[in-house]
Formats: sequence, structure tokens, C-alpha cells
Amino acid sequence: MNQDELGKLQKFAASVASAASLIALSDYDNPEVNWKEDGSEVTSADLRIQQMAYERICLEFPEHALLGEEDNNGSRLPAPKDARYCWVIDPIDGTRNYVRKLPDFCTSIALLMDGRPQVGLIRHHPSGRSYSAIHGHGAYLGNNKLQIAQHTMSKRPVVFFQPDEEGTLYRRARNWLPRTHARNLGSTALHMAMLAAGNVDGIACVKSKLWDIAAGTLIVEEAGGTVTGLDGNRIFPYDLSRDPEITTSFIAGSAETHSLMLDGLQPDANTTG
Repeated sequence: MNQDELGKLQKFAASVASAASLIALSDYDNPEVNWKEDGSEVTSADLRIQQMAYERICLEFPEHALLGEEDNNGSRLPAPKDARYCWVIDPIDGTRNYVRKLPDFCTSIALLMDGRPQVGLIRHHPSGRSYSAIHGHGAYLGNNKLQIAQHTMSKRPVVFFQPDEEGTLYRRARNWLPRTHARNLGSTALHMAMLAAGNVDGIACVKSKLWDIAAGTLIVEEAGGTVTGLDGNRIFPYDLSRDPEITTSFIAGSAETHSLMLDGLQPDANTTG
């Protein structure tokens, strides 16, 4: 797929993200909230954004698949494992923030070809900022090219740290976590966008889903960063025949920061990469 073709797909992603902003912001003052079986919150805005994306993909790219956090409410598209191209969408990443009027939520959209991200876009709805990338052609915030920060662990870096309930990641990161300024905004996609923009220096995160990281991984890598599982292996290409509820834990940062964080992890037999 050439740059012009990818550019058209990025414009499509941007149009979906703009429509998602209208939905999310129109419901922001009084969101309708329900609970999913796993105990997490879902709003009517999540569902409406997913359905809007589904309808647009059906119209524009009926041969593409769609994998999203919420139900697609239809079966007109092929299954992700049966399609070469698959859109991966998180309608609202940071739903818990959204429900509580915290301004850290976004829509994340990626297009995978043979399991590899080709287009990625993360739109922060409160500000209207769009972080985007095309494979092989850099990452951008609007028209400004992104470059990951090059600070090292010796300079007290700012790190987005998203631990698990069991505290496993705290234990594994005890060699370097005390030497960082740790933050957690509650949105993995935004964490990755801000890493690409140089706002922070690294990320350590457990139990993310594909829709949390597909766009962000491409944006970080196109900004010069490195993203791997906790075992040091690349996350993509991704096997779309896997259960989408399987989680992924990862480390991200500049090549040097990533290496220091990854090498500094203590082994733990209960942690998956």
C-alpha cells in the first residue's frame, strides 16, 4: 500500500475521530452509564461511537474487518481473522475519566494490514488534539512532527506507570521506579500519544487490550520510540485469531530508556509479556 492510499485511510480515520468528538462531547455533561460483565463502565457515547464507526466502515470498506472494545452491533463485515485489513477502535479510552468529568479521554483508531499497524490516530476530545502516524512516514500532532524525548534514567524521568492489582509490576520495577516521577492518567492510548510527543520519557503498563495500544504503538515507533512486551518481544504483527480479551503488558520509551527499564525488570513467573 503506497503513501497516497495510506493518506486516504488516515483521512478516513480522522473523519471518524471528528465524529466521535461530537458524540463524546455532546454527552459529556450527562453521560448515560451502564456496567459491563467485567465490572467496568460503558456509556451510551462508547456504544454510539462504535456503531458510527461500524456503519462508516461498512459503507467505505466493506471488505475490511472491525475489532472494537464494544459490540459491533452487526455482522456485515468479515471476521478479523479472515480479513487482510482490520480497523481496531477504542471508542472512548478513559471511560472512567469521562464519567467522572476528568479531561483525559480519547478515541483510538488503527488500521492493521496482516496484523501490523499501518495507520494510527488518537484524538484527545477535550482539546481537539489529534496524534497520528502512517507507517514509514513519521508521527504528527496536527502538522507538527513528533519526536520522542531522549532523557535517560539518570535524570529522574517522568514515566507513565500502570500497575496491576496484585502489585506485580511494582515489585518487578523496584530497581528503577523509585528513580522516576511516576504518573497515571487512566488512558493507555493517551499515555502513548504523550510519550510520542516528548511529554514523558517512558511507559510501563500491564493488562492492556489490543484496542488500547494498536494506534499508540505505531505513533510511538514513528516518533522514534520502542515498544515491546515485558519479555522484550515486539507486539506486532498481531494474531487476529486470538481472543481479543487477551491482555498485553508492555514497556515503551526511547531506545535507551526502553532498554534500561526493560533490563531493570526483576523476573516474575506470574507476569506475561
